[in-house]
Amino acid sequence: MDQVENDWYEFVEYGSTNKQVISVQRHGFTRESAIYILKHPEYVANPEPELKLKRSIETCGNRGVCDDMDLVKYNLPDLFVD
Repeated sequence: MDQVENDWYEFVEYGSTNKQVISVQRHGFTRESAIYILKHPEYVANPEPELKLKRSIETCGNRGVCDDMDLVKYNLPDLFVD
């Protein structure tokens, strides 16, 4: 039997089939913030295998990302690098 290409649970849960968007969302960012972050690679220090974001994202100017950042930074401080 062939493996299913799409994971419908992930699509329903995260609103996307893009694995990178889902990875950012799993760390606590909203879908909109995840898309913004991935459209601005200057904020991504390491996309895979373990996501790392640059601390400079705190000054990105996107209100939603900055709001998400407060909670994510508190819960996952090791996600961010200089």
